[in-house]
Amino acid sequence: IPLSVLYPFKIAFYEKLGYKVVDEQIFYNFEISVIKYNETNYHMKEVERINEDIIQVYDNVINNYDYIAKRAEMQWKSFYEENYKFICYNKDQPVGYVILHFPKKTAELLANLQHPEKTIYVIEAFWLNHTAKQTIFNFLWSHRDQRKYIAGYFPFNENIVDLLTTPRILDRKIVGNSLLRIINVKYVLKNLKYPLLSFSILLHIRDKQCPWNNGFFNLNSKNGTVNVEFKEETGNDVDIKIDISHLAQLLAGFRTIKELLEFGFIVINHEKFEILQNLFPKTNNYFKFRE
Repeated sequence: IPLSVLYPFKIAFYEKLGYKVVDEQIFYNFEISVIKYNETNYHMKEVERINEDIIQVYDNVINNYDYIAKRAEMQWKSFYEENYKFICYNKDQPVGYVILHFPKKTAELLANLQHPEKTIYVIEAFWLNHTAKQTIFNFLWSHRDQRKYIAGYFPFNENIVDLLTTPRILDRKIVGNSLLRIINVKYVLKNLKYPLLSFSILLHIRDKQCPWNNGFFNLNSKNGTVNVEFKEETGNDVDIKIDISHLAQLLAGFRTIKELLEFGFIVINHEKFEILQNLFPKTNNYFKFRE
């Protein structure tokens, strides 16, 4: 297993084991009545189970993210019970979906809500274009006589505010989402897609828990053909010295070389700064697991 992804009960606990936050999401809680309704030519359809149309939308959406893990098929099963599933269609083509939960006052999972019995909780929502996004929010708006509030987590880079009129947002906060742990550095370095075709860098990785990662990795590419060599010792000067947790942030595109340098998390060969910065750029990261 080259990678491990967690949604932990306590981030600090797993950071001791080499995990690090690699993406963020925004929690919103607002009144349904502030949604801007705009007519579209798309339509919504309820389904009983996760089907091929939902999975097709999800697979297309994640192509816009640069995460280095993917939801396993078995993880879809958690959406079966007590959740309502609606697909957005452009004619007969699925272009979005939303999975909703109508919590009860005693719901432990949603204890952070002031009025769970008056809230529609968005378990998950994805769309392929803005019209699908507007259609889904029109659908949420149509429930304003049933419940008063909408709450849920959305990708960090997704604009929700502009769908609302003079937004009276009850709660909006950025929270860490998933934690990533690199289990097999050599495998991950070998199989990443890099923005540069030809380069050569020497990495010194520190990993207390996994000795097979603790050492020196010569990473080079010629015209897109990547090669990785591991050595426990080397007499050569390294281009970057980094621990396993910050390597996760770097490879996932959550932190750049410049950002990690700013806080002294890494040591680099400054002659290679521009190459390193271009090799590991900031990316649009998001990995929704389940509720």
